[in-house]
Amino acid sequence: MTSTIEALPGARRLPRPSPGRMRPLRAGIRNVWEYDDQEFWFSDGRLILRGQNTAGKSKALELLFPFVLDGDIRPQRLDPFGSVSKTMYWNLIDFCGRDSAIGYCWAEFGHVDEDGAERFVTCLVGMRAIRSAGKRVDTWFAVTPGRVGLDLDLAPGDLPLTAEKFRAALPERSVVSTSARDHRAAVDHALFGLGPERYEALLHLLLQLRRPKLSEKLDMTRLGDYLSDALPPLEHHRMERLASAFAHLDEQTAALERLEASAAELHSFLEHYRAHARLQTRLRADEVRSTNTQFDRVTEVERTQRATHERATEELAGIDGRLGQLALDVGHVEGQLAGLDLSKVHALEEVTKRAGATEATARSLGQRAATDQEAADRDRAQAARSDQAATAATSERDRLLVAALGASDAAGTRAEHEAHAEQLVAEPERARVALRG
Repeated sequence: MTSTIEALPGARRLPRPSPGRMRPLRAGIRNVWEYDDQEFWFSDGRLILRGQNTAGKSKALELLFPFVLDGDIRPQRLDPFGSVSKTMYWNLIDFCGRDSAIGYCWAEFGHVDEDGAERFVTCLVGMRAIRSAGKRVDTWFAVTPGRVGLDLDLAPGDLPLTAEKFRAALPERSVVSTSARDHRAAVDHALFGLGPERYEALLHLLLQLRRPKLSEKLDMTRLGDYLSDALPPLEHHRMERLASAFAHLDEQTAALERLEASAAELHSFLEHYRAHARLQTRLRADEVRSTNTQFDRVTEVERTQRATHERATEELAGIDGRLGQLALDVGHVEGQLAGLDLSKVHALEEVTKRAGATEATARSLGQRAATDQEAADRDRAQAARSDQAATAATSERDRLLVAALGASDAAGTRAEHEAHAEQLVAEPERARVALRG
């Protein structure tokens, strides 16, 4: 839709808002510069100003946007070209020689909310200049839910309202301000909710984008800077959280790199250590085999000595039995000798010879028994030493088995060692061959 700089007919229907965000519906200038009572209607939030040079297109832009949003009447702020020659005092009375004037600039926004109700926000700036008061311009501001021409008449009987009458004519829930700063805060609260810094950035962007013939000398770098400046600043606590998160991420990345490097070094070390552990396990297995062989030899010696000791003990028991029998025989012979007469001397001599022979035999058997007793004692001592050696060999074998188990555990071959543990004791040579394989 195209709006021209012409007066709209008196009887009309006002534009209706649409669902979604707030969009501009109308804007108006009343009794400022050459505009007596001018309205501009927007289509879907857009407006095209078309006309010949000096028709007032730039002046309309100057008096509407962003003026009704910030209320700043400084000439360099008003003029799209940045000139300071055309002040608001000039726009009110000096352009035509009037002695005093009251004027209004306003913009209406609206939308349909989620409940289907129509909501409106009208931003107004009222101004008054008196020639006799110097070049001072008094301003007042309002943000109201009312609509100009429906809820609010700015010039009853074609006489613009004074500041006092304007405040009295405003509908309920209107916010009236006497300073441009308070007006900007009220507009931001009603329309944007950006906060002071972000709202100032938005106004700065509007000033840059409204410059005449912007596309003819378009500087993409400066335009990018303007758009960047208009971006909302990041909230401080979110920046802190983000910086903390990035710092934590850097720490975790560095820690991960250190862990990966340590893991690589550890894997490299383990490759060499496993080979070393296997070698040590095999060497310890050889020691176990040697100790087991020694244990077998000692066990065999102990078994032989024990058998010898048992035989000597049996022989000693036999000798003791024979000695007892000989003592009985000697007693019997002596009894017989006591009953002999002289006529039997010859027989006695024979008996004496036989007794002597028997006594010699007894002494020989006694000496042999003593020798056998000494041998038995030596066998007992040797058996005791054999028992001690067997116990020591068993302890050494168990210690070597535990050491081999620890070495196999460190080398990662515990399962293999446990699989051949019993074979190490029973058949050490075959177990050693299996482990080396």
